[in-house]
Amino acid sequence: MSAVHHLDRKSLASVLVALSIASLIILSSVGRTSAAPTGANFDHIVSIAMENRDYANVLGDGTPSGCPSGTAPFLCSLLPLSSTIPNYHSYCIGSSDPACASAGTLGNPPCSAACYTAVTSGATYGSTDGLSKGSISATNIFDRLSSAGLSWTEFCESGCPRGPDHSPCLQYTDTANSLSCVTLSGGLIGNSQVLGSTSNYVWITPTDSHNMHDNTVSSGDSWLKSFLIGSGSITSPASGSLLSSGLFTNPSFHTLLWIWWDEYDPSPNIQYGTMISEGFVSTSNNWDEYSQLRMIENNWGLPTLAHDAQAPIMTDIFGTSSPQSLSASFTYTPPAPVTGTAVAFAGSAAGGKAPYSYSWSFGDGTSATGASATHAFSNTGTYSVTVTVTDSNSSTSTSTWQVTVSNSPNDHLPLHWPHSRRSYQHQRISCKVSFSQSSTFSHATNEKTSITLGSGRLGSS
Repeated sequence: MSAVHHLDRKSLASVLVALSIASLIILSSVGRTSAAPTGANFDHIVSIAMENRDYANVLGDGTPSGCPSGTAPFLCSLLPLSSTIPNYHSYCIGSSDPACASAGTLGNPPCSAACYTAVTSGATYGSTDGLSKGSISATNIFDRLSSAGLSWTEFCESGCPRGPDHSPCLQYTDTANSLSCVTLSGGLIGNSQVLGSTSNYVWITPTDSHNMHDNTVSSGDSWLKSFLIGSGSITSPASGSLLSSGLFTNPSFHTLLWIWWDEYDPSPNIQYGTMISEGFVSTSNNWDEYSQLRMIENNWGLPTLAHDAQAPIMTDIFGTSSPQSLSASFTYTPPAPVTGTAVAFAGSAAGGKAPYSYSWSFGDGTSATGASATHAFSNTGTYSVTVTVTDSNSSTSTSTWQVTVSNSPNDHLPLHWPHSRRSYQHQRISCKVSFSQSSTFSHATNEKTSITLGSGRLGSS
């Protein structure tokens, strides 16, 4: 019996040692898995996807006094506590859908699906309305979050009737069947799954009867009020509303709320949270879906995905961030100036400290001042037109374009993007022209593309 007892004690000791080693391994593994990065500006973000409205129709000029409080009283009341970007460019870049050919024009707004793809993957990948579930095989923001140990959840309301067109996670092959890609059977307001979420990245897709797609601005504004604060107020939201949930009442979550609209250029947007510069109206003309995605990636130190790598990082909306460097840009119309005809120049500034002053040099010995200016060139030729912006700190920034002036608008056919001058290229440019001689296209990147007719060849330089 003594020998048996001795063996049992030895076995027990071995078991205890084995269990201790296993516990250390498990604890070590858990520690590595939960080591999610801390955000530079926020630790959680909740995005609500709205639809199909022009900025001015919802938020006016972005200021409380210039906001149409008669049609959007709740959103207008949110502006003093939020930031907004009046020149946010929302359009589907490079989509093959014919509806996207005139992206950003109010008479022909682009497709929904590509905007949702762009803001979550940094490209459009040929996304068009009527997109099939899981049809896009591309690395996306959900992948980046998961790889970094960050959690994400998407909630799509009432059976997600628009499917992948309005649901980013349903678009991608590797996320369409994820448990984090949640299609709710009922509404969003008061939903316990939504209110109980503590994910780092939460995407919320309302139905078209709530998101201003099929309903009026007033109706959508009323729905947002019910969803966000219920019968309460912004500073004291009612129980059961989103702003009363733990994500927004627990200060340790440090949550940013982003209300986003797709398609229109410019499109409405509001950012709300303790990290936001309250009452801030951005003067930047450089922000779009790719900048928004880049801002999220930069917040957590995530690798970029596609075109977002060339997009500027959105910083000015954050009250705790360093001031954005002053930058100047301008557009002009018509894009093919003719001698003796007035050309309208419009300057814009981003960063620095407002207010700004503008001065112009037209390259022919003449000049002007003001954010907008007109000038008629007397002779043909290529002129270096420069705008100089000075902010209230006396910092300056310049932008120069080569403007080619001809005797006839048919002498050259410029390709010009009037919304902004960007540091990355669109995926596709298509046009149909007819003429009888060699021509040179000049465009915003200052590159030239020569087309020689008669030989059947197209060449570029």
